Amino acid sequence: MEIINTMFVLFVTLLLGFYLNKINIIDESTNRKLSTLIIQVTCPALVIRSVCGDNMKGDKSDILFVFIIGIIMYCMLPFVAYIISKLMFVDKSQSGTYQFMLIFANTSFMGFPVVSSIFGQKAIFYTSILHMGFNILVFSYGIYLISKDSEKDAKFDMMKFVNPGIISSIIALIIYFTGLELPKCIVDTLNSVGSITTPLSMLVLGASIATISLADLFKEKKVYVLAIIRLVIMPLIAYFILSKITDDKMLIGVGAITLGMPVASMAVMLSNEYEGNTRLTSMGVLVTTVLSVISIPLVTYMLSL
Repeated sequence: MEIINTMFVLFVTLLLGFYLNKINIIDESTNRKLSTLIIQVTCPALVIRSVCGDNMKGDKSDILFVFIIGIIMYCMLPFVAYIISKLMFVDKSQSGTYQFMLIFANTSFMGFPVVSSIFGQKAIFYTSILHMGFNILVFSYGIYLISKDSEKDAKFDMMKFVNPGIISSIIALIIYFTGLELPKCIVDTLNSVGSITTPLSMLVLGASIATISLADLFKEKKVYVLAIIRLVIMPLIAYFILSKITDDKMLIGVGAITLGMPVASMAVMLSNEYEGNTRLTSMGVLVTTVLSVISIPLVTYMLSL
């Protein structure tokens, strides 16, 4: 029931963004500015806030193991995504975008409520540790992939990697592994600013989707292939691999379920910010999010989680 409630809230917020675009409140210019706000302010605040508080305490040996598994996973995913994009015969002009959508799933905005409804609150902690590598990779290699498909001549620019996302991710790792405790007033501020990330990102996503025609949605057939790989095949493979290296049922379940989440909404935010293929990322997020309503319960049932 909690999963259904979460999906309902996300979809209603997304539809609101769609409507606000149609009545010209969130136009293209406003959408880009809101994306910049998310990328440079609210998301970094959310990243740092995620490692503050009692919910991030646990056995250090277990935590280190989960963290290492996550790092290995995010080291492998770029290679896997590259191979899959080649097997899908993705056009070179869209290769970076498809690879991004294969690597980065919606592990927090949708992942947190889903895993907590299946495994309990501790699963949020496991998810946070397992996907710490997400923040480092999305604000570095992820930006490179999105920029690579930009309509402008994209050049490799190291300065793009010095951004609030990377800085906040490094700060979060330092805070977590040193056990540093921030003052309550700072934590509350981070919580207040970071908490608007999810609803704001859904509004931006909805406004971006409003620019897509239904004809385009059905023409881009590779998005549906991506959806099957992203939502079904990847979680099943993750379950098989994790089952061979650990007996920790929660780690196995969290790893499989979160890798089966829809394409990260960050794809749209970064496409807006770095002038990438916003149309394609919006379609990828839309299709995988809609189909995840069926795939998440299905995969959960198939894996007996």
